[in-house]
Amino acid sequence: MKRDHPYLCRLLILTLLSSTLLCGCSGLNGKAGPIVAGETVSPDSKWINSEIDGAIDSSTKTNLKDDFYTAVNRDWLLQTTVTAEKSDINPFTENEDILRDREMDIVAGTDSSSTGENPAGMSQELLWHDSTLLQDFTDLAGDWEARNKLGAEPVRPYIEKIADISSIEDMTEYLLNEDGMNFSLDYPVDFNVTTGFKDHSCNTVLIAPFSDFTLGNQSEYTGFDSNGSLYKYNSNLKVGYLLKRLGYSDADAAGIIKGSYSFEADLADRMEDYSVQHSVKYLDRADNAYTFDELKTIEGNYPLTEILCRYQLDKSDHYTVTEPAYVKAFGKYYSQAHLERIKDFYIVSTLNSMLPLLDREAYEKSVELEQLLTDKAKDDPGKNPGSDPQQKDSGEDKETAILLDKFVNRYLPGPLDEIYVARYCTADQKKNIEKLVADVIRYYRVMLQSEDWLSDSAKKKAVVKLDNICVRSVYPDTFTDYSSLDLSGAGNLVEAVARIQTFALTQMKDRVNAPVERNAWDLSKFPTTQTNAYYNPEDNSINILAGIFADDFFYSPDQDREETLGRIGFIIGHEITHAFDTTGCYFDESGNYLEAGWWEAKDLQAFLTKAARLANFYSAIAPYPGAYSYDGTNVKGEAIADMGGLKCMISLAQDQPDFDYDEFFRAYAQMWQRKSSYEVEQQNAADEHPLNFLRTNITLQQYDRFFETYGIASGDGMYIEPEKRVAVW
Repeated sequence: MKRDHPYLCRLLILTLLSSTLLCGCSGLNGKAGPIVAGETVSPDSKWINSEIDGAIDSSTKTNLKDDFYTAVNRDWLLQTTVTAEKSDINPFTENEDILRDREMDIVAGTDSSSTGENPAGMSQELLWHDSTLLQDFTDLAGDWEARNKLGAEPVRPYIEKIADISSIEDMTEYLLNEDGMNFSLDYPVDFNVTTGFKDHSCNTVLIAPFSDFTLGNQSEYTGFDSNGSLYKYNSNLKVGYLLKRLGYSDADAAGIIKGSYSFEADLADRMEDYSVQHSVKYLDRADNAYTFDELKTIEGNYPLTEILCRYQLDKSDHYTVTEPAYVKAFGKYYSQAHLERIKDFYIVSTLNSMLPLLDREAYEKSVELEQLLTDKAKDDPGKNPGSDPQQKDSGEDKETAILLDKFVNRYLPGPLDEIYVARYCTADQKKNIEKLVADVIRYYRVMLQSEDWLSDSAKKKAVVKLDNICVRSVYPDTFTDYSSLDLSGAGNLVEAVARIQTFALTQMKDRVNAPVERNAWDLSKFPTTQTNAYYNPEDNSINILAGIFADDFFYSPDQDREETLGRIGFIIGHEITHAFDTTGCYFDESGNYLEAGWWEAKDLQAFLTKAARLANFYSAIAPYPGAYSYDGTNVKGEAIADMGGLKCMISLAQDQPDFDYDEFFRAYAQMWQRKSSYEVEQQNAADEHPLNFLRTNITLQQYDRFFETYGIASGDGMYIEPEKRVAVW
């Protein structure tokens, strides 16, 4: 059971969500040549990609009218030093450093310069228990002497329990056991408690095919490629390493691994093709409602309903079964004839879960293999796959960083976030952000109704979607009560994590049939300690996270109104614009995905034509000297949001007496300060977010107020004719 995926079969949507975050990076462009200080991005441009280290020096001349980004940020760029440890520096990373220091303080239990006021009124008992949980957990995780003494022994009873199974009846008893011996169990028929596909008002039980394949996804078992090869290599190393430490011979280990892959391949063969699962029509095909008694008619030999009873999930009003044919097929497959391979599957699954929880040697092996996957180190012989990602930390700081990154954030993030909110957030902070959100929504209501290219029908639907946006600001109004989770007396880290997982399962049953509180969120799954903000089309929500306020840069109650609108105000406007970008246009006010969008066909076509024009504009740009043109299609969603967010702030500024537009535009440009190594900038250029100097200069070019503020006219590098401007909204 993959317990951290609220929608097990909606990977398409999860992919779409990746474009709604405020910042991020991925991919790699080819090198274009050496960087020369003062060189413009192309012969016919007056702009310098001054984000790149070495692109400007003290002799570089700047002019606001020709290159606003470089002129505003020149001093900061010259004073900022890129190093091997810090190869990408910007206000977001600087904010992240402060946030990280605070989290490290909480994990280490050291005194901290708390600035919060426990704004949600969490009881002292709750906060004390949160602190106790963190202390007990980090004591176990950080006691390497005790962990090294235990070695790999904590995993042995789990593996022996599976190995001793001799009949399919024993396997059923194992699946239903109450003694905690089925650690991190992956069920071939997966289940979770979440909202329905079409009814988002209450929670139900979703039943779906196995989703946590060793090779990454189901299609790898029928069309094996380099990605699957990497995952298989990684798993073989991990499982083979632990089996050897438990005394298994190489031949026996190889047999277990082979049997597990064979079992997974049979699972893959019994479910819908990967291409079908990732088509938009799958969401309709997967919405199959069953009663509890009706589940018994399709489960066959597999004890699905007994497992649901074991986790107290037998009282759901209905069950959404995504692939009934798969459940029926597996019900026939679950038999004595396949027992050994089923056992192999559970041995591999258990070992995969436990590697980081054992001694230091096993932990270092897990770091090595994790990095092998994330960095694809096999393709770069020069990389050391075993290097720790926290290279900048040393001594006690490094050990605390390991506790934070590898254990607390992975297994027990909820209590950490609750303590952070109590220490560093304020009620005024939340209230002020929510007021800004309300101002943006009020602006958008007027703006949408005034768009002359939208039909009256589309305007009405757009306003309905706008009025139904769920606002999650800074911290939730209610928090998880961890009082029933007790880690005291846990003999080792494996036992502690088993207790945490049992607690999570208990929380899951409490959500069955419960109405969905749209503005609430579970900090254990969606932490607020992130330097970011995002729009989620799947539930039509805007999420402004507490972590982004660690520094006063993005927002402070003491900053000028111009800075507020140019930074956090823009961020809010940017995220709400995502509700009406090239992804948001396919999701309605409830977060339902509609293949034809939620507006009239002619309106959708007009919107997509405007979006394509914007994409073509970006595609004609070279991101740095000698580089090939940009991928405008890749960045159009974020560019639409940038322009919508800035237009919104310019409009709100008109209501402010004595508003200083120069300060406002400078604050906006300063938010996108960035200095990166050439290699990092190549990665940034492949991201779905425009490069920072472009999301500054191009976005500003769309609006007359910017030109009026600085007297920019034809011939200036920042000027663009009205007919060539590409703002969608």
